[in-house]
Amino acid sequence: MIDREIIAARTEKTMADDSQDRHSQSADALRAMAAGEHSAPDAAEAPDPLGEQSAPAPAGEAAADAEELAQVSDLTEGRDTPEARARRAADFQARQHVAHAYHYKRTMIPPLLVVGVLLLLAGGGALVIKVLDGRGDHSLPTDSPLLRHAGWLVLSSWLLGAILLLGAWLFHRDVTEADRAGGP
Repeated sequence: MIDREIIAARTEKTMADDSQDRHSQSADALRAMAAGEHSAPDAAEAPDPLGEQSAPAPAGEAAADAEELAQVSDLTEGRDTPEARARRAADFQARQHVAHAYHYKRTMIPPLLVVGVLLLLAGGGALVIKVLDGRGDHSLPTDSPLLRHAGWLVLSSWLLGAILLLGAWLFHRDVTEADRAGGP
């Protein structure tokens, strides 16, 4: 028990000393900055946070570190050039255009299907009215514009409905291919 108490007391004293040292170093740094001195602290003066003495790196490790640093700087060299920024902006614009087209097609599929089917049904209804009128069942007046243009109404609504359904199918095919490829 006594050993633990001694160790705890020493640890508390060491932590308090470290705290006072850091506080005094911070106060010294603030005074130096206020006085206009802009010097960086020396590495030898800075305390080691782990409390260990750091040994100088061997010459081989220092050369390896310098070589690694040179490789990293080669990778980042030219990264912020105007050409690189323009290329990144063009890539972003191209990706944004593709994503916009994907979402537009995906949004337009349901309305195209609904309107296409409604036009086919309207054309079918006009055909039924034309057939019933041809039998002599005059449910509509003979001078009705619906009866006069029923043939054109059937043809145009079926043609337009088929075109809209074809567009919905093409959009669905494009969206499905994009989903299989990993999205927009």
